[in-house]
Amino acid sequence: MNWKKIGKLLTNPQQLARIPELKYWLFITILVIFIYFTFSSQDFSFLLTLSSLLQSLSVLGIIIQVQSSIRGLSCNTFIIYTTIYLTRLISILSYESYLPNDSTGDWLYQIIEIFNLLLSFYVANKLKITKESRIYLTLLPACFIFALILHPTLNRNFFTDTCWMFSMVLETFAVVPLLWKMKEYNDLENFSSHFVAAHSVSKILSFIFWVQTYHELNKAHGKYAYFSHISGYFVLVSQAGVLVFTGQFLGYYLKSAVLGTPLVLPL
Repeated sequence: MNWKKIGKLLTNPQQLARIPELKYWLFITILVIFIYFTFSSQDFSFLLTLSSLLQSLSVLGIIIQVQSSIRGLSCNTFIIYTTIYLTRLISILSYESYLPNDSTGDWLYQIIEIFNLLLSFYVANKLKITKESRIYLTLLPACFIFALILHPTLNRNFFTDTCWMFSMVLETFAVVPLLWKMKEYNDLENFSSHFVAAHSVSKILSFIFWVQTYHELNKAHGKYAYFSHISGYFVLVSQAGVLVFTGQFLGYYLKSAVLGTPLVLPL
């Protein structure tokens, strides 16, 4: 890493201000601070709300991009995200078991998730004309079967518990089609890179949350709790899986932003 160049950047505020990524993340930071001190009760579970908020902001960037170009974007990714938010909302709008204990879980978290659903559906509809194989979507039934077997039982409702677990399993590979598209078109200097970076940070936060609370998911409730005693472990695996796919990208994104060099991914 070019530490000399980093040192020059840190001692030159005007040059730092010209970095577009810095402006993007500065806006996010200010918004997060405002929401934290205005709507949150400062509970640890605010991480879950923050994770959802970052996903909203990342998709807003994609909406800005699709107004001018859909090059390098994946319809499959946003079909999967639409499915994720829809199934998660079925659970969290019916029961409170998977909501943050923070005061944002009273209403704000649900509002953000509804907003995410609408944004993802809008982008998926915009990208439906892209030439992209839909064979990737055949993984969805397999994920649903997995969720049927290994879902937690906090809601004590077979269907809504399964829907929640289904959304968590889908998150494992949702961003993969987008990464393939970006690499295929070598189109990295746009909002899709911000989307993946913000998504990566979002998943880091949710992973931290579930590392501390996964054991709550292992509590068995109801007569269909066959494998619920290990469901928390699989939630951790799903969250770690997302980081495997996006973590390396985040490293190259940060390097590009700090050094002001083009974002290039390895072969």
